[in-house]
Amino acid sequence: MDWILLVASTLLAIFLIRGVTTFVHEMGHAVAAYFYTPANVAVFLGSYGNEDNSLKVRLGRFIFYIYTNPLKWKGGLCSFVSTSKENNYKIILAGPIASLLLFVTVGIVYFSNTPEGLTGAFLLMFVVWSGLVFVYNIIPSNNTFGIKNGDMSYNDGAYLQQYREQKKMPIELDEAMELFDKMKYKESYEIMIGIIQAGTKNKQVYQYAVTACIMLKNYGDADRLLQEQIQKIGNINSVDRINIAAVKAGLGNYDEAIAYYKHLLLTGEKNKFNLNNFAYTYLILDSPDKAKPLLDEAIAIDKNFQYAYSNRAYAKMITNELEDGKKDNDIALSIDPNNADAIRNEGVYMYYTGNYKEALVHLNKAKEIDAQTLHVDNYIERTNNWLTNYLA
Repeated sequence: MDWILLVASTLLAIFLIRGVTTFVHEMGHAVAAYFYTPANVAVFLGSYGNEDNSLKVRLGRFIFYIYTNPLKWKGGLCSFVSTSKENNYKIILAGPIASLLLFVTVGIVYFSNTPEGLTGAFLLMFVVWSGLVFVYNIIPSNNTFGIKNGDMSYNDGAYLQQYREQKKMPIELDEAMELFDKMKYKESYEIMIGIIQAGTKNKQVYQYAVTACIMLKNYGDADRLLQEQIQKIGNINSVDRINIAAVKAGLGNYDEAIAYYKHLLLTGEKNKFNLNNFAYTYLILDSPDKAKPLLDEAIAIDKNFQYAYSNRAYAKMITNELEDGKKDNDIALSIDPNNADAIRNEGVYMYYTGNYKEALVHLNKAKEIDAQTLHVDNYIERTNNWLTNYLA
């Protein structure tokens, strides 16, 4: 029975220590965010942004989401309204500082008293764990982890390193990133490529430039930049793997792309981007039934992921689920009225419901926004054929 008591005590100690160290670390971020931002600050304990399965507690501007299943705790997350770069840096740095202060405090208590028995073992575990939390968060890591909305995130050290590197970058980088966020990919890419040609080895600049190329469907340049990035910097992460797979599909290497996507999903890279891009590859290959379950998963991860909605809408429309597809497409358009795929879908819906003149208006508009919109030329031709040969 002694060993059962020992195991139970150890597990309880780990649970308590992990909870305290997570709380202190995230509160370091949260308190700093409280002073540097005017909005509410969300603190997630036990999850990376999961509101649905968490107990919600509000204390003034602090909103706590405590994951209700302690056996599935994954750490924590502090969500705040982004402010200036300097303030963001201070908010992110405050987390590791709080962990360091906890480590020093518990260390002083332990080494000044050197308690024995279970109390001593507990405090020693506390010292070691809090020290590891600090080290894990302060040392930059190339690894990413998925948060609840499907985006990819890094540890504090990586973000702090990015901010320091950005301070050394030309002022044009801020403009390029702002344009990227506004989905003005061509203008953003032109600035990024100028920074790259000037000799930068900043990984983030390359990643933004590659992603911009992919959004512009300029897969040749995206592939060239990827190879250059790997050669100059190496150390690829989830963002790079998402881009590599998208480029493979964009260049027409579909079998290779599908194999790569399957490998990514099997090895834990089941984020909304890989799921959506994998589904899009199946849509290129006219396999909508294979695309739909992937898009279901992407939307389950992020209920505001416009690209997954527009892709699922198209997959449904071409498999005779017109009204369900229309519902998905309405959501996509409500998020971004200028989404070329969603506008094409409006044309596809009109085509299949016999409103050919209206269909042609939407199809031509989609082509005007993005000439490479999937299958848009095919539907324009089919619609014109009906208008010319059957409805004349």
